[in-house]
Amino acid sequence: MKKITLFLFFFTSTAIAQPITMTIDSIAKMDSSLERRFTIYFTIANTSPNDVSFFLDPTFFIPAHSGQLTSAVLYKIFQENDLIEASGILGFRDQNKDNLTPYQLYKRDSLQEALRETDLNKRKLQMQQHFVQTKMTLQSGERKSYSKVLYWDFERYHKQGDNEFYLDADKNYYFQLMMICYRDEYRTKLSPPEFEKMMADPSFIKGWFMSNKAKIDYSPI
Repeated sequence: MKKITLFLFFFTSTAIAQPITMTIDSIAKMDSSLERRFTIYFTIANTSPNDVSFFLDPTFFIPAHSGQLTSAVLYKIFQENDLIEASGILGFRDQNKDNLTPYQLYKRDSLQEALRETDLNKRKLQMQQHFVQTKMTLQSGERKSYSKVLYWDFERYHKQGDNEFYLDADKNYYFQLMMICYRDEYRTKLSPPEFEKMMADPSFIKGWFMSNKAKIDYSPI
């Protein structure tokens, strides 16, 4: 019984000691005849007494099951309590190319660049440089709010590998954000000098951070 009590205390203390929080503030929707536009409003806050640093691009969203060693914001969609692991439900549109930052421009054109690029070392260096640009530092108590627009084309049937999903109009759906912060694992994402610099910086945090679940509307028009 004592061991169980100690475990529960450790688990509770760990959960409370999370240095940052990620909160979905609201999800707005707007319909057209072709699609539903969702605007996700969310906030990242440093709740610790110290500065915290991590790699995150708050403009870049990907499904959580698509990968973990990334600076993207990860998202999950639930049908009631069941996770839907399908990549094509939501999509996003790029901004005007002239308004993109170098990192955003890289994300959009990376596939074309990869097909054209024959110098693998040069490409690796470019990827490392772009990753470094996503570094974010929050001072103690600092909060930053963002919004991201995603689109649903009203398609209800989706297939991911051997798994099939149907967005039943009578069900409830929930949206959740997640960010994964690493340290040692970034060795392949950073140049050796940048990796050593990060490892020597005590403000860099490590952990999985999940937002609240917010209701998202997949009802008919």
